[in-house]
Amino acid sequence: MNCPVTSTASIPVGKYLPKAILAGVLGVAVGVGACASMGGNTQAMVAAGSVIAIAAVLGLVPAVMPPLARVDRFGMAVLAMTMAQTLVAIGAAFALTTMFELARKPLVMGAFAGVFVVMMVQAVTAAMLLHGLPSSAFTNSSNQSQSAQFKSAQSKSAASGAAGENVG
Repeated sequence: MNCPVTSTASIPVGKYLPKAILAGVLGVAVGVGACASMGGNTQAMVAAGSVIAIAAVLGLVPAVMPPLARVDRFGMAVLAMTMAQTLVAIGAAFALTTMFELARKPLVMGAFAGVFVVMMVQAVTAAMLLHGLPSSAFTNSSNQSQSAQFKSAQSKSAASGAAGENVG
């Protein structure tokens, strides 16, 4: 009997959110710095910072939406948000370069540098939180009781099989 692993336990949101927000701030600083070092003007730096800030907000979604903050879904939700962050950053950076005729290379490279920092910090934070949870957080009581019932049935079956062999 193979029981799916489901859990209603939540991740410690109070530990994830501050680090995810700090990742956004750090990402904006790195991205704006990268944009400036590549010769981006003030408009390009503001655009890069805006792209990174929008992407960083997406990284908060797994922690603030209760269905995604469950232990059994949190890791995949963070992975999905990193993909969304990448797609949003690509789309927003290219849209801004086209709409406002900004220098493409400084803006795109700055935005990607910052979003990369955000994604890495958020992913590592999520992995550390999930790794730090006890293994009991990944199963619920109904799975544990089903497992106990299965083991009990196995031992009864073995006992009756052994008794049957002694009779004959």
